[in-house]
Amino acid sequence: MKPSIVKCVAISFFCLSGCSLAPDYQRPQVSLPEAFPGAPVTGEGDRNAKCWELFKDARLKSLLDDALANNRDLARSVERIAEARALVSVTRADQFPVLNVTGKASRIDAGQGVRIENQFNILGELSYEVDLWGKYRDATASQRANLLATTYGHQTLALIITSQVSELYIRLVDLENKLAIAERTLENRRDARTIIQARLDKGITSELDLNQAQLDEYEVASTVSQFERERRFVEHALLSLTGRTTGTIERGPIFLSCELESEVPASLLERRPDLMSLEQSIQSELFLEGVAQSMRLPSVDILGVLGLASSHDSSLFESQSKAWSVGGGLFSPLIDWGKNISRVEAQQARVLQSKYAYEGAVINAVREVEDAVAEIETFKAEHELRLLQVVAGQNASRLSRARYDDGIVTYLEV
Repeated sequence: MKPSIVKCVAISFFCLSGCSLAPDYQRPQVSLPEAFPGAPVTGEGDRNAKCWELFKDARLKSLLDDALANNRDLARSVERIAEARALVSVTRADQFPVLNVTGKASRIDAGQGVRIENQFNILGELSYEVDLWGKYRDATASQRANLLATTYGHQTLALIITSQVSELYIRLVDLENKLAIAERTLENRRDARTIIQARLDKGITSELDLNQAQLDEYEVASTVSQFERERRFVEHALLSLTGRTTGTIERGPIFLSCELESEVPASLLERRPDLMSLEQSIQSELFLEGVAQSMRLPSVDILGVLGLASSHDSSLFESQSKAWSVGGGLFSPLIDWGKNISRVEAQQARVLQSKYAYEGAVINAVREVEDAVAEIETFKAEHELRLLQVVAGQNASRLSRARYDDGIVTYLEV
């Protein structure tokens, strides 16, 4: 009878499985601009391109490599991918028959003169729920979508961390430059204060000029302390991102090479891993809606048992001890006071939540790109004006110093 059991299970497995009740996926439609003018590109627009390679700085590249290799948040993200991959296998196993082996030995005395009975058996139990409505296949598909969402989430986190490291490194170099300028300025203020003190001692100038020089010196000295404090904070943050608790950050000048194109298609936003992760989350929730719908419908179970059973342990392995059974069952919810319907409604609400999360992320992504393009345009204009300001400031400093040395103006003008 064993071939009959196998045949029964095979027919159930290959022929009785039904279609999925999950709704078809349609990407949420969000109005996008046709293109972003003047956006920076790396050439191919590949979503896996290492955008940080725009910075031609070996020190920064080394920091980024350390962060990608040692950052604990990234390490946790990798383990979340491993967890999601394992859960796919766990969920997928529910689609297939389950075979268990049990062994039992018992001695029963029912009382009232009934003969004491012994029972020994070794049985193989095969159980299978026919996936009539695609419940288990939808659950597996949901876990696969969740695995992809987790993978894209890891890519998003890697981009965030590399962005943070790059920004902090540039800020660190900037603070080094500001600190050097502030220290040179402090030295000049001290020299000026010494000269004014000498002029005051000779009665050439007033004490007000000395007080003004002292105020300038102390102001610059406090700025030096401020820059030093900020530099340490930034360095500590970089050490944390690269998985270290001690050490120093080597720094040097930044060299940025970035191509600007007249227009970049807005459709490139669809390649952002954070948006792709949210899109997979929508699909995962849709498959779970199919699972919820199937729980409202009847289910069919098949059970087969094959093994050995005997009242004597000595005859357990003899041919006459063979035992088997095969059967099936039908289960259908009848009155559950709206529990299954509410389960479906709750899952449909989760689907809508994931869709709104995706749409909101797309809108925010458009804003981020437009802000970045605006920064590129306005910072360029600001930089040119700052250069003119430096020239005018240097000339004003030279002239005011000469006027002060000639006794025409007070030190306040200097």
